Amino acid sequence: LSLCGQALGLDAHYFEAACRHHCNSLRAIHYYPVEGPTAPGQLRCGAHSDTGSLTLLLPDSPGLQIKPRGASEWIPVCCPA
Repeated sequence: LSLCGQALGLDAHYFEAACRHHCNSLRAIHYYPVEGPTAPGQLRCGAHSDTGSLTLLLPDSPGLQIKPRGASEWIPVCCPA
């Protein structure tokens, strides 16, 4: 995460305090966009909380959505090119 901090213009150690007790894992997930209407009750991956601290998105890759705590609507996550 030190490289991420530096790329954001932060100190290389900026994220260390938030990551002292961590569990290392790496998952590659491709969220395909929905083509047309979904069937009643159909879920894709289903609502879940990611356990990691970092999500990398490909530019112009639709499909991933977030629902902030307390919100009632899902928000598309876009990564500008």
